[in-house]
Amino acid sequence: MLGLVLLYVGLVLINNGLGGILDFERKSLAFLNVVVGAISVFCNFVLIYFLITSNAENFLYFAPAIALLFGITYLFNAFNNIFAWDTRPYGYFSLFVSVNAILAGVLDFIGYFGVQNTFGALIWWAWAALWFSGFVECALGKNLGKFPAFLALIEGVITGWFAGILILLGIWKW
Repeated sequence: MLGLVLLYVGLVLINNGLGGILDFERKSLAFLNVVVGAISVFCNFVLIYFLITSNAENFLYFAPAIALLFGITYLFNAFNNIFAWDTRPYGYFSLFVSVNAILAGVLDFIGYFGVQNTFGALIWWAWAALWFSGFVECALGKNLGKFPAFLALIEGVITGWFAGILILLGIWKW
């Protein structure tokens, strides 16, 4: 399921990055953010259901819990784009997610879940940087120019699309 979700995360990051670089009208980005947010939320609730019904250990809930932050990110972004809300709450949400992404990277790097995963750790830390740019721009009101858009585009290709394809083809296991 992770490969499927990452494929769509890549798609939305690429689209959002291109939207920022090419100055797309913000509302036009909302549809894909809603779709990808819904896919992410649905898949992670399915995983939580299976964890509950199998009486899984508490630490196994970490993956869907942190992955739900993706779905919320895209839904939050979509509603901000549609309704032109104050983006400061999204900025502080992004700070929270960034801190959790750093933690997830550390856990992957030290092999907390049984396998040391340097590539997974680097992906989490890359996402942490992207979310942190959301905090800087939206909560602190600092204009980072097109940097976050280029970061989203690059991360969409490498950490979403590429990683998702590798997982779906069975070449890499996260």
